[in-house]
Amino acid sequence: MTRFALTLVLAALAVPATASAAPEVRTAAGPTPAALDSAVAAFRADVGSARREIDWDGAPTTRLPGGFFTARGAQLDTPGLGGEVFDPAGPTWGAGMTPYSGRQLFTPVGSNLTDVRFNVPGTGREATTGAFGIVLSDVDTATGAALTFFDTRGKVIFEVAVPAGPDGLSFVSVRFTGGERVARVEVRSGAAPLEPGEPEAPQADVAAIDDVIFGEPLPDEAPPADLETFPTEPAFEAPAAPELRAGLFPLARKVRAGRTLKVVLGSSADASATLTLGRTTRRLTTLAGARTVNLRVPAKAKKGKQKLRLRLVDAVGTTATKTVAVTVN
Repeated sequence: MTRFALTLVLAALAVPATASAAPEVRTAAGPTPAALDSAVAAFRADVGSARREIDWDGAPTTRLPGGFFTARGAQLDTPGLGGEVFDPAGPTWGAGMTPYSGRQLFTPVGSNLTDVRFNVPGTGREATTGAFGIVLSDVDTATGAALTFFDTRGKVIFEVAVPAGPDGLSFVSVRFTGGERVARVEVRSGAAPLEPGEPEAPQADVAAIDDVIFGEPLPDEAPPADLETFPTEPAFEAPAAPELRAGLFPLARKVRAGRTLKVVLGSSADASATLTLGRTTRRLTTLAGARTVNLRVPAKAKKGKQKLRLRLVDAVGTTATKTVAVTVN
């Protein structure tokens, strides 16, 4: 079913949080990439050649470090278990979702939020941008997905909804014309997290992320207040280790004795993992992100409902566990 092809909105779909010149907002939605092409091309022309773009076909599948795209000027983070790059033609994630370009899509794991922060390309120096656009796949409702823009102080400067494009694609872009600079964009991809092994359904309104386009990230022009007193760079402080969190998603809630159960494990950091079902135990090392593993259920396994348990232990001895119920037939 054809959706609207292109809408240029100056303030109709969103209300800026500060009084300034209205940002330019472009939106489009439709069942095929062609329905978005005009809007995407117009946004690229708005921004000009000083822009950066991210797609997922050059990224590794199943796990994506948050700093993978720092060379392009962006870092991605999520309050969930990390980010996952996947092929929707496969059985694990987002089966049947439509990519805009290439084959792969991106989803945060265990969350529907992705934070995009900007850096001077190829460096760790924080930066800001004046324009940002994104393509999402399978946005089912007008309230399920949205972008929130923050300045360098963490203040919201603009919010905009992503148009619905059920069983297809949606695009929204914002170009700030009043001098506003964006340090972070929070992307809400759907009303709920995309989970592995579960087919997408309109009532869940889950979505995935495809192409990301943004203006060239620039460092803050104002020098630090203490630059004259302390002309050298401050000593590097290592960031605090992330909280260890475990995710556990069996691709079936029932399994026959003597068969193999496919399980998706999630971890917020590199850790040693122990996966247990009854008296069956598998030990392995898991990296930050998500991965699919096979657990062989013995032919003489106890029948009935049992606990499938994942226990993680990181390098400093921190532990995290996750338990779900599985029935052995």
